[in-house]
Amino acid sequence: MTLGLRTVMTICAVALVGAVPENRTSLAAAMNDTAQEVGTSIGTAVVGTLIAVLVTTTLPAGRWSAALVASFFHGERITYAVLAVVVGAVAALGARSLSDSRSTEDAH
Repeated sequence: MTLGLRTVMTICAVALVGAVPENRTSLAAAMNDTAQEVGTSIGTAVVGTLIAVLVTTTLPAGRWSAALVASFFHGERITYAVLAVVVGAVAALGARSLSDSRSTEDAH
């Protein structure tokens, strides 16, 4: 998962910086960093919440039982499958909206 995320994030960062005029690359890099931080924070919260909702047993005070571990991994598999579908849909929509245009309108 990390290998895939790093590959996609690197490609997106290069595409973002390459899509802006040369005098705006610092702004594009800052936007990319901010988007990654916000996305990571929200993603962690959403994934953690979904897995917690799908764990069907109560959390123990001590060691995890085999049933709890199985329930956790079941919730994790469902969460990641749903997220894979969502990411695929977003990627497909994003790919359809791409253009080769590099023209920009400067307000100055």
